[in-house]
Amino acid sequence: MKKNVLVIMCDQLRKDFLGCYGNAYVNTPNIDSIAAEGLTFDQCFVNNPICMPNRMSMFTGMYPHNHGMWTNGLMPTQELPTIADAFKQAGYETCSIGKLHFEPTDCFEHSPEGSREDHRAWERKGDDVDWTGPYWGFEHVEFTIGHATKPIAHYGKWFHANGGTDDMAKAKSIPPFESCPVTTMPEKLHDSTFIGERCAQYIKNNTVDGKPFFLVASFPDPHHPFNPPYETAMRYVDAVVKTPVAEDDTLATRPIHYYQHKMGAWHRAGVIKEIEGMTEEERRRLDETIKMLGDFMKTGTPTASSLLGGESSNARGKASGSISSKERDERIRNTYAMVNLIDQGVGKILSALQEARLLEDTIILFTSDHGELMGDHGLWLKGPFFYDGLLNVPLIVRIPGRKTEKTSELASTVDIFPTLCELAGIETPRYLDGVPLVDSNGLTGARTKCLVEYRNGYFKNDIYSMGIIDSKYKFIQYQNGDCELTDRRNDPEELLNTANIAGNEKIVSQYREKLLMTMLETGSKFPNQICNA
Repeated sequence: MKKNVLVIMCDQLRKDFLGCYGNAYVNTPNIDSIAAEGLTFDQCFVNNPICMPNRMSMFTGMYPHNHGMWTNGLMPTQELPTIADAFKQAGYETCSIGKLHFEPTDCFEHSPEGSREDHRAWERKGDDVDWTGPYWGFEHVEFTIGHATKPIAHYGKWFHANGGTDDMAKAKSIPPFESCPVTTMPEKLHDSTFIGERCAQYIKNNTVDGKPFFLVASFPDPHHPFNPPYETAMRYVDAVVKTPVAEDDTLATRPIHYYQHKMGAWHRAGVIKEIEGMTEEERRRLDETIKMLGDFMKTGTPTASSLLGGESSNARGKASGSISSKERDERIRNTYAMVNLIDQGVGKILSALQEARLLEDTIILFTSDHGELMGDHGLWLKGPFFYDGLLNVPLIVRIPGRKTEKTSELASTVDIFPTLCELAGIETPRYLDGVPLVDSNGLTGARTKCLVEYRNGYFKNDIYSMGIIDSKYKFIQYQNGDCELTDRRNDPEELLNTANIAGNEKIVSQYREKLLMTMLETGSKFPNQICNA
C-alpha cells in the first residue's frame, strides 16, 4: 500500500523558534511530536533566502539558476513540472491549502490572464471564489493570499462564513502592544486555524475512496508584520526573549549593504534613503562608516580586528539600528505567538490523521521556505544576508517504522522533492538537481555541500550573489567582487568575515573555484532530450 505524504511548511520560520530545536520559550508540542518520532536535520540550508525562488526550488527540485525564478515578482514563462505532478502521475490525489507563491503576488497590472495568486486580483474579488484548481500539479487548492491575515480568497470566504469582519483583521496598537500592533480577531478565525481545519477536513474526506494523498499545508506565518491575534499575543506578553545573536555587531567586515540595512538606509530594491529621526551626529557617523567600509572592502585595510573593536553602531541605546529594545522584544514575543498558533493548526491535522487511522500510513515532512534575521547582528527580515538565522531552516521527516534520529548531515531545500519520491517509492524525474537524503538503508550522506543563490532584481540595482556551504566554511561571492568567508567551526555566531584577512587568500581561491565547479556541475538537465536532432 502506498504511503500518504503530508508536507507542512511555514513562511519565514527560524528553526530555533521551535521547542524541538532547543527553544524553551515557545510552546510547540505538536511540531515537537513529529520530531520526537522523526528524523531531524540540523544543517538544512535554503537555495535562496526569500520566498518565491526557494519555494520553486522545493517544489521543482531545481536550483534557482535552472528553474529561472531567481527573485520574487517574476512571472513564470512556463509551468514547470512540480512534485505535485510527479505524485499525481503516480496515482495520488494532490491538494495544497494555504500559501504557495508560485506566481507574483503584488503586481496585478502586469499579470497575464489566468494568474491565480495576485494580491490585488483577490483584493478586488474579495471572497467571491468558486475556483479550486487545478494548479501546478495540484488537483485541489485553497489559498491564503499575502500576510497580515488578509481575509480574501478561499480563506476570506471561510473567515466571513464563520462570522469574521474585515475590521478584525486590521492590526491595531492595543496596550500593551503599542510598538508591534496585533489584530482583534479570535484565534478560531486566524488563517493558521483555517489551514489546520481545512487540511483536517481534506484528510477525513480522503478516507472515502482510499486513494493515497499528497497534501501540502502551507502556513503564511510567522512572516512579518508580527501581528498575531491579541489573545494569542497575551499568552506571550511576559515570555522570556531569546536574545538575538551579536546584536551590537558593527558589521564592519561585511559588504556595505549589511550596515546600510541595519541603519534603515537600504532596501532590496537598492533604494538608499534618509533615516527618519537621525541627528546630524548620527548622519555624520553613518557617512563616515559607509566610507570606511567601502574603503575596507576595496583594499582590505584597515584590519578587520581594528574595525570590530570600534564603536557600536547602535545609537541612543537602540537595540538594533532604528529598532528599540521594546519593539524588538514585542516582535520576538509576537513571533512566538504566531508559531504557537501554527502549532495548534498542525495539531488539528495530526488529530485528523489519528482519527482516520492514517498516521502510520503517512510520511510527514516539516520545513520552512527560509528563516528570519530576527535581530541577529542588528538585522531584521530577509534579503542578501547570508547568516544562518536566515539560511539554516528546520527539516523534520517522520517516516513510519523508522527510528528517531537527529543528524548534522547537510541537507538542502532542493533535496525535498527527490527524498519524498524515494520514500514513497515513486519514480524520480532525471532532471532534478537534488539528491535523496534518505533511502531504504537510512541516511544517504549524499550531500557534501549546499548551494545558495540571491539576486535583488530591480534592473540596474540587481547584484547576483551565490555561495557554497560545507562542514568547514560558508563562502559567498558577489557579482561586484565582494566576498564573504565564515569559519563555521570556529565562529558559530558568524562574527567575522575573514575573506579579506591576510593569510586566507588560498582558502578564498579554493572556495571560489569550488563555487565555479558547482555551477558547472549543476547546469540544467531540464527538459529531457528526446532525440539527436
